[in-house]
Amino acid sequence: MRGQATAEALAALCLGLALLALALHSANSMKAMQENSAYGAMLLQTTQRLVDAADEVCVLGEGNYRQVPLPRMRIALRADGNELSAFYRNFSYSEKSICNLEVRGGNFSSKAHVWYSDEVPDAGEKPKIIISNETIGG
Repeated sequence: MRGQATAEALAALCLGLALLALALHSANSMKAMQENSAYGAMLLQTTQRLVDAADEVCVLGEGNYRQVPLPRMRIALRADGNELSAFYRNFSYSEKSICNLEVRGGNFSSKAHVWYSDEVPDAGEKPKIIISNETIGG
């Protein structure tokens, strides 16, 4: 009788440990999903802020400049015509501007500089806005 009680106690202990391991795994997965959601939201907001700054500089014209603060994460930017794409880890987001864009520099991590290009556009072509991780002329 005593051996049966020990076996039942061991079975209950094993079941409890299995449930605890499952709960820990679930909590860890939820934390990772929460972080990923936050990174995706920050990337979306950052891309929108950069395009908003580019549109503002484009509308105001030559000689205008904006400095856009960025979250402390290394974001890669790429421009294709008037579309700005931002990349971080396995996230990407694209947004269109009213002007053509050019990205200069590698990764962006604390601020971006946005200015009106001094290049004269061809007839019928949109002006070009520069987005760089360095100041004007850098």
